[in-house]
Amino acid sequence: MKTSFSQFILTCLTIALLAGCSKDSADNPTPTPTANAKYVLMTDVTKFQSPGYLTAFTSIPTGTVNPITSKALQVKSAFGFRAFGKWFFNRSNAAGDVGLQKYTVANDGSIVDGGFIAGSTQYVIATETSGYYLDETRGTLKIQKFNPTTMQRTGEIDLSSLQKSGVEYQVIGKHTLATKEGKLYAGITYGTKKALGYGDDIYNYIEFAVIDMATDKLDKTIKYEGLKGVGWGSRLIRCGASAMMGPCISTAQHWERALLTLR
Repeated sequence: MKTSFSQFILTCLTIALLAGCSKDSADNPTPTPTANAKYVLMTDVTKFQSPGYLTAFTSIPTGTVNPITSKALQVKSAFGFRAFGKWFFNRSNAAGDVGLQKYTVANDGSIVDGGFIAGSTQYVIATETSGYYLDETRGTLKIQKFNPTTMQRTGEIDLSSLQKSGVEYQVIGKHTLATKEGKLYAGITYGTKKALGYGDDIYNYIEFAVIDMATDKLDKTIKYEGLKGVGWGSRLIRCGASAMMGPCISTAQHWERALLTLR
């Protein structure tokens, strides 16, 4: 199966709020090739559907590209992914099981399983040894901690003090987890049991819990009036002075494409 790339929206993807592309990358969205960099392409045969493929390249793919190679990995769910250094992560494994899946690219270009944490539905990586994720089976008001290098759970942050009476469904970190200057920002969702936090926000404001990452203690909450919801997967793209939420995707001919540079 082949596809023609008429246009790429190529940006540097990052997890941290202040990490990003070079200053002029907003004017020139095509990344500058880097020595020894690998480029990972996700393709989705049907828009927002399954299955899909992860394919690694040694240079930026252009023209007509065949994403289905002997080294490509077929995944049951292909709906965006994120990079941290030489790793990249998805919110399900190749079989489609929900959780935090880590991948690496081998020297021969094949996609390698780097570890899996079952149950994770949202996550953010702060450093090579520090990350956070939500696992609602362990509690909707608890943020789990993990080590991205070993892919092992290392503890949790209990935010049950923020529970609001009378709310059917309250969850912290479901749509937004982000780190900045030693603080973890976790979006607080107030919804209903029927929709479980998807488009059912009951208040006319959004709220974040701010946690000190050094102590795992709640610092404060911040509230923004006039908005009912924020975030979709916490995939932060920052280039120059602009920032937006969303995967690096260009759509054509019912294909969804995302390209990450692993340095």
